[in-house]
Amino acid sequence: MDFENWITGISDTLPNFTVRIVLLSFILLWISLATILFFIGRKKKKLKILKRFLKIQYLVFGSLFLLLTVGIYFYYSTYLEKFFGPNKTYFILLTGILSIFLFLKQILILLKRKKILKIFYILEVTLLTLLFISLLTISLFTVPHVSVTTGNNSKFLETTGKVKLNFTSPLKNSDIKITISPENNFTLGYEYFLGIKGLISSITVTPMESFLPSQKVVVYTTGIQRIFPWGAKHENSQDFFTPRSPEIEEVVLGTDTQNVSIEQPIKIDLDINDQQSVEWQAIFTPFAEYKIIRDLDDSVIIQPEKLKQGTSYELEILKSIITYNPLTLEKISTESQEVVRKIAFRTAPAPGIVSFNRSSGILSNTQPLIINFEVPLKESSLENRVQILPEIEGKFSLSEDKKQLIFTPNNGFAKNTEYKVNILSGVENIYGGYIETDLSISFKTPGYVSLIYASPRNGSTNIALETSSVSLTFNQPVDHKSVEERFSISPVVNGTFSWSGNTFYYNFSNKLEYSTKYTVSVAKGVKALYGIDSSSTISTSFTTKHQTFLLNVPLYFQSESFTCNLAATKMVLAYRGRSSSEAGIRDSIGIGLNPNADWVDQYGVHWGPISSYISSRGVSNTIKTGWNLTSALQEVKNGNPVLIYYYNGSTVPKGPFTLEGGYTGYKGMHSSVIVGFIGKPEDPTTVIVNDPWRGKRYLSKSSFLYLWGYINYTGIIIY
Repeated sequence: MDFENWITGISDTLPNFTVRIVLLSFILLWISLATILFFIGRKKKKLKILKRFLKIQYLVFGSLFLLLTVGIYFYYSTYLEKFFGPNKTYFILLTGILSIFLFLKQILILLKRKKILKIFYILEVTLLTLLFISLLTISLFTVPHVSVTTGNNSKFLETTGKVKLNFTSPLKNSDIKITISPENNFTLGYEYFLGIKGLISSITVTPMESFLPSQKVVVYTTGIQRIFPWGAKHENSQDFFTPRSPEIEEVVLGTDTQNVSIEQPIKIDLDINDQQSVEWQAIFTPFAEYKIIRDLDDSVIIQPEKLKQGTSYELEILKSIITYNPLTLEKISTESQEVVRKIAFRTAPAPGIVSFNRSSGILSNTQPLIINFEVPLKESSLENRVQILPEIEGKFSLSEDKKQLIFTPNNGFAKNTEYKVNILSGVENIYGGYIETDLSISFKTPGYVSLIYASPRNGSTNIALETSSVSLTFNQPVDHKSVEERFSISPVVNGTFSWSGNTFYYNFSNKLEYSTKYTVSVAKGVKALYGIDSSSTISTSFTTKHQTFLLNVPLYFQSESFTCNLAATKMVLAYRGRSSSEAGIRDSIGIGLNPNADWVDQYGVHWGPISSYISSRGVSNTIKTGWNLTSALQEVKNGNPVLIYYYNGSTVPKGPFTLEGGYTGYKGMHSSVIVGFIGKPEDPTTVIVNDPWRGKRYLSKSSFLYLWGYINYTGIIIY
């Protein structure tokens, strides 16, 4: 068996190191006094001195014995229970042996039994010396253990993570290293043995950031070594769990959730205290300000600042798990957040207008005004608190259920007139709610017939040819026949009439034409049923989408710089069923210094040699210079792609320059193939080209003409 472990096993059954030091001092003092008494007692003349020393021994040992007995009995009761169980009578009997031992020693001295006293002394000193050596050996060679003190002295930490490590014997300060998992910064507070710096009796570990609920925390201590040299270093691990986060037991929201006071506090009862590890929030829908009130008990108060009367609210209670600084209690971070409870309630209502019948629809001028309230009104509170402007003869009344305030004009409302109704503060409902500020509504009686919506919208473009109808929505009911008689569309499209409410439909019998602006008109004089006939022509227009025309010319990218002319030639030949390659075209044309006859290295070739090569492949073509876009696009529409020479749009500066052979070239010269267009040949919006450098490009008309004009609108028609 390992000596150190064997010693440690014995040490674990003994009190802590402080008590051992006291016991060792007590034993050493006992041996010293016993030796002095023995040598004094051997001489008769020293009897008085002996008695004095004996009294001193009684006084000293009696006091120490009393202190040790009482201290050990009350402070180290856990150790005593380990030996004697809950009944500590045996401990008292055992400690009484000391008194008996001293009493026998006094009798022997008084009877002058020197021989027996000598034997007694040898036995006494031998036993005490063995006890001293044993206790000293155990104390010096034992492996220090760690005991832990937490906030609640259990295996559960508070979320602060603060823990105190108590060592069974002092340790050297320089050897100790502590780590915490999960990783956390922390401070260490040391308690030194007997105030001696460098000898640690306990360490208090205080993390700088709190732990999360239900989290396992491991405090790992290394470098644990006894003071006496040559001992091995040991390690210790202490595992804890932080308390779980609290759950909501109940949310208290008054007695009636449909008539909640606008200042009603909302109490949240928790099953356990959240220990500062939870941040509570509330989301009111609709929005409302609030405060969170905490008394550090098992409840949370949500205090709304001021809710609105008669409003349905949904309250979401959010629980955020946070970390905080255990020393300052300042929040560090939010680790998670969840909605833990949703509650619907409604505040006690105040009189409020829900709707009124003239808010949107057009009604007969003789029909009464009806204002709808959410809850029944108190009729007596209406007196002198309702106004209508401009003034009109009539009377106010309440419906049978008291939820409708009705005004019936004597001679109807005037046409094309805006009215305003004021309901003054102080009007009450039957629940005691009241209007805090004046309520107002306004409406306008029908005036002139006008257009409020057209489909397609006025000025809209890119309208599909398959559009089935055009619709006109009037601002009020009109005579259908008067509209149909005044309707026209230009250009003419055959169709039929239909109606839905105040909306008139003209349903097309034929598809619309590409790129055509259609104008729809209704002449003045449309008859109103309740208002005033139209006084001007109603008109709206829209333009159909442009046609996209595209030839199936393959797109080939140039394999080298300056071979765009050759790649474009390869495209048009492929379209006409002739295979070719850039190298083959170049070899056939030949390489030289004159671009009007040869392919020029680091430049390219002009349209003449390209046209000749295309002809040599059995494909008819025509060169055009100073050409126009309409003719070019008409050729494309006829199925004939056009190989063009134009500016690449990037090279600067651009313009003519002299080639090495003395011939004129064009900086930034580039070739592409016109393969399609959007719109009409005579008025396109977009020109589509196969660009061997950039791919298929959609160029606006103006951009294309700018690039093409650089080399005098030159192109080759491929037939």
